Amino acid sequence: MRLWGSDYLNRDLQVFGGDVVNCLEAERHDVGELDVTLPASGFPACRRSVSYVTQSIGGDGGQCSSTSSQLCLTNADCPSGETCTVTGGSYKLHYTIARRS
Repeated sequence: MRLWGSDYLNRDLQVFGGDVVNCLEAERHDVGELDVTLPASGFPACRRSVSYVTQSIGGDGGQCSSTSSQLCLTNADCPSGETCTVTGGSYKLHYTIARRS
């Protein structure tokens, strides 16, 4: 079955409800940048793999002022009375490098 533009929107509305509309109307946020630089020693030996996690740099991501485990982009993402403190680093990239021979 092939879906067209309006089919995707209808499906998303069914799955996510009214949040899709809020998402479409939301303002854009800077997600920051990703800088991955690995030294030669960071690559695995033959037939091995190494996993990494790299934190993004900058951007609008943050945590709530009192509930620091709560991530946020705006004050509306925090419990009542708290503010969003921008800390940068909106996401983490998880990746694995495998050497085949």
